[in-house]
Amino acid sequence: MKKLLSLCMIVKNEEKVLERCLNSVSRLVDEIIIVDTGSKDRTKEIAFHFTDQVYDYQWDNDFSAARNIAISYATSQFILVLDADEYIDLTKYNQIINFLSSLPNKSPIAIIVPIYNFVGSPNSGNLNQIEAVRIFSNDPQVKFDRPIHEQVISTKEELEFVRFDLPIYHTGYTTESMEQKQKSKRNLNIFEHLKTNKQLNCYDNYTLGNEYFALSNYSLALQHYSLAYKNQEYGKTWMPQCLAQMLQCLFKLRQYSEMYELCEHAIELWPSACDFYWFKGSLFMEIGADEYAIQALHQCIHIAESSESSQTWIISPNYGSNLSYQLLSLIFLRQHDIENAVHALTKLLYINVNNQGVLLKLLPLLLDHESIDQIIMFLNQVYKQPEDYQLIMLFETSLLLASVELSHYYWKLCKHLNFQNRPDLPFYYAVITKNNELIMEYETNNTNTTGRLQQISKILKSILIEGNMDISINEDLKSSLLISLFRLGQYEMYDTLLKVTDYNHPIIINDLADYFFDNQHIDLGIDYYSTLLDNNQINLSGILNISRYYIKQGYLLDASDFIRNTIQLQPDHLTLYILYFLTSEHPTKRIVQQFYDLFPNYIQLPFVPPIHNN
Repeated sequence: MKKLLSLCMIVKNEEKVLERCLNSVSRLVDEIIIVDTGSKDRTKEIAFHFTDQVYDYQWDNDFSAARNIAISYATSQFILVLDADEYIDLTKYNQIINFLSSLPNKSPIAIIVPIYNFVGSPNSGNLNQIEAVRIFSNDPQVKFDRPIHEQVISTKEELEFVRFDLPIYHTGYTTESMEQKQKSKRNLNIFEHLKTNKQLNCYDNYTLGNEYFALSNYSLALQHYSLAYKNQEYGKTWMPQCLAQMLQCLFKLRQYSEMYELCEHAIELWPSACDFYWFKGSLFMEIGADEYAIQALHQCIHIAESSESSQTWIISPNYGSNLSYQLLSLIFLRQHDIENAVHALTKLLYINVNNQGVLLKLLPLLLDHESIDQIIMFLNQVYKQPEDYQLIMLFETSLLLASVELSHYYWKLCKHLNFQNRPDLPFYYAVITKNNELIMEYETNNTNTTGRLQQISKILKSILIEGNMDISINEDLKSSLLISLFRLGQYEMYDTLLKVTDYNHPIIINDLADYFFDNQHIDLGIDYYSTLLDNNQINLSGILNISRYYIKQGYLLDASDFIRNTIQLQPDHLTLYILYFLTSEHPTKRIVQQFYDLFPNYIQLPFVPPIHNN
């Protein structure tokens, strides 16, 4: 029986990840071929546990050359290419076998699959998605080209590209992995050689841009993305990602006019894709044009949900789902639009039930409007059969929100669990419920814990249990302590501490005002902001909160007057000008001119008035 699929890899010093990769794919492939380019660790030993086809190759700074050696040993109809720091989700094992078996064996075929890159810290959960050819016909005319970020090409017949949803997960772009392997240094050396020999093509400029982006050098990244983009090879599979990376760079560099124009161009190029509406929405949100942002994000979601039979995204489906709802939730929260905020946050929670950040935003809204029984019923629908770690997450969330009733409920469900790594949680619960027996049980275990919750627990123990108000605490904990007391309903102690000189500081009062405003205690927040305004001590977030509150209430004239007066005092904040232009029917010529002088790169934004009309 003819072999269907060969795995071909090149590796070097991959002992930490190679076994995970090979375990994920061993049931799928008919043979495994590994070319080692100079490992000094246990890589080859691990490889030999899975295959006897392990070959040595002298590395010469050319990925294509090494990969072409690997595929030359393949004897199956198709070739799968993976890196050691990748692994496959084989839930579609039967589908991929059936799919490959059904393909014609006439002209060479290249199969594009989704690749999910983990980025940032290893446990951050941050992903970005790209597409690439990882399966292709085993044909003498099909090979890899380019010494770095190599591509599959056909030397004779044109490749036929098809797509298949076989998720590949890649951990090589986490901060830890990048530092361990010094990938950027190695890759930049190869690019430098290409540049010296004037061999850089459009795709090389795109991938070189990716290297500089990973190093947070957004100016150089943008320069190379722009070189790749200017040739207008819009049909290339990597071009949408190139434009997306350009937009990220423009966002990081605060070049908002250019970002807006590029968004519009991308939407013209791919009108049926949702992705670039998200970028447009994120731009408008960043500069404070909330209604424009909401419109763009709703359009993104509408396109994403418009068809079940065809693909509605070109870069990642996340843009039309969780990423859009994430931005919408933030906008609705700062607009105090509770109904829409709850809707967006609920969508996010169902998309990822392990997102504690969403719970910390959603539950305070529910606690203000629903009974504990209704909230528990809702959470039981979301977590029908919760894992232990989910119970602990829900318990911690209840504690962080200082909801004693909700904490009681989840403590009963998880008190039998092992809190060896988190003794601060039951200790904090014991303190806020004044359970002396539980305090004694967990206080000893909690002595080596140094987190913020543990520090607040000890302070609250002194205040609530021992009645000692005369305690010294770090400056950065004072706001958190006051907020904890308020959440717990300890209003007398809250007021007593607030009258102490050390606590009655503009930074702390601004923190409290922002907290009350953000958590729907509007009147109390405005009282604090008023005091800060009278003393000219209010921070920018307070100014923006008041401005948006006036706008949301329909007091556009009041909002316009307030923002105009604030601009006179703080003339260098872009968002204030944007809010002013959006609320004022007749912005003053002086402020428009001032905006043009201070922010010449932003005058192309759609809501900026032309100077000659004033």
